[in-house]
Amino acid sequence: MVRIAGAITVAFTYMITQRLAKHWSYALVASLVLIGAIAFTGQATILEEFVIGAMFLTMAVWCYINGRKKLTALCLGLAAMVNIICVIISLIWFILHIRELKAWKSSIPIFVACCFTYVYVLVLMALPTPKLL
Repeated sequence: MVRIAGAITVAFTYMITQRLAKHWSYALVASLVLIGAIAFTGQATILEEFVIGAMFLTMAVWCYINGRKKLTALCLGLAAMVNIICVIISLIWFILHIRELKAWKSSIPIFVACCFTYVYVLVLMALPTPKLL
């Protein structure tokens, strides 16, 4: 799963850099640098969720530069479900776009629903488990 998430992240990084820099060589360099980072984090079993969170955050950036606010909120919410650090990144994202709150109004419930799922899982983990024997 980590390898697939890493490959998706590299592909989206290539597409984002190509779109923003408008030249394929910059996109290729950015992707090659990220391949090294993905291979490093992909070897560790503890750091698996960081690669998956990075994939969803990269997808959120791609959706954002294409003007897809609902998909951006969904990707930010999925990233927040994977890793608590992505919750902070998502909140900073929304704070930076506070002036465009009316445009984001229909997308925020999607993000909140994803975060509620994450909180629900944390609550279930905190509850005592019944003894089965």
